[in-house]
Amino acid sequence: GYAIARLLSEFNYSITVVEMFNSNQSLSLDGSRNKELLPLRIPCVCWDQFDVDFGDILIDCYLGVGLKGHLRDEAVAKITWINQFQGKIISVDLPSGLPSEGVEFVAAVHADVTVTFQFPKLSLFVPEYAMFSGALVVLPIGITFKYSEQLPTHRYYLLSQHVKPLHRIYNRSSFKCDFGKLLLVGGSYGKIGAVQ
Repeated sequence: GYAIARLLSEFNYSITVVEMFNSNQSLSLDGSRNKELLPLRIPCVCWDQFDVDFGDILIDCYLGVGLKGHLRDEAVAKITWINQFQGKIISVDLPSGLPSEGVEFVAAVHADVTVTFQFPKLSLFVPEYAMFSGALVVLPIGITFKYSEQLPTHRYYLLSQHVKPLHRIYNRSSFKCDFGKLLLVGGSYGKIGAVQ
């Protein structure tokens, strides 16, 4: 969040940093360093002293993929406060409060846009969480395909570049027998009609 504020200020945006923690001890080493790099012209205020109706865009960097366990009451109060914002909310990596994986009842930021990095997190595909993530943008951060193929996982998803080479080109006089046959295999127990 501090890095985003610094970079946006270089383009002359009017920025206010709203700090969600009362102590710098809660910051990572990177967070502390980026706070030090903030230009003095950018005001930093505590979340409970900021008018949540002020501003056009709120960039949610409160909690990220490192979230573990259940949210404390204080975190739920802060997420409720963020959700009162009337402008656009952009969440970084995940809407605050969403776990990276798993499904459980959560209090989470209702983002208009979620900007996540390299790979979408599993919870961004879970139907129960669709109301939280808004439009999804995946930005590359330099992890090569060769490296990512070595990561252990049993989950995969398709992108347009995976499908495009499989698509055959037909001429305008083509008819259904030229297109071959397609077998759809899907559904699961209790969801037999899911692929129809």
